[in-house]
Amino acid sequence: MLGGKKYKNLGVDWYNEVLTLEGFDPDDTKNEYLIQVGNMLEPFEAKEFLSQNNITSDSLKGKYVFIDFWGTGCRGCVATMPKLNEIYKKIDKMQVAFIGIAIDGPVALKKGIGKYQIQFPQIRSDSVNKLFEKYKVTGIPTSILLDREGRILDMNLSPEELEDKLKELLVH
Repeated sequence: MLGGKKYKNLGVDWYNEVLTLEGFDPDDTKNEYLIQVGNMLEPFEAKEFLSQNNITSDSLKGKYVFIDFWGTGCRGCVATMPKLNEIYKKIDKMQVAFIGIAIDGPVALKKGIGKYQIQFPQIRSDSVNKLFEKYKVTGIPTSILLDREGRILDMNLSPEELEDKLKELLVH
């Protein structure tokens, strides 16, 4: 809250060092799915980029879910990939799911998956699923961590913070 008004964090453009905020009325029912801690993630269905298998938010219920909105042209995004890959290799996939949602075209994404040796499933935000638009992601990297019911637990964690948070959650 700032000056008596609530704001939604639309993300950080690390390259230009800009934080984008959007004011909202918390009593407005259209805001129930705003990407902010405590809200439910609006349900989605999309195809995993390489396998073309369907991924739905419902299929992820019961797991903690880390979603990384990113792009191959984003220096901050690609800088975190080695550590995210390392965390993904170590996690219990029965309890935690990782998903990347990329803004890239198919050629750039395929090249990026290979170049950065990305191990976790990727979805391309495209003209069909419009995931960047749906979730109003305007800056990358943007990430969210969901609880087992699909509620947003945390946002924009560094890989180190994510690793610590997952250790804390999985101990209990």
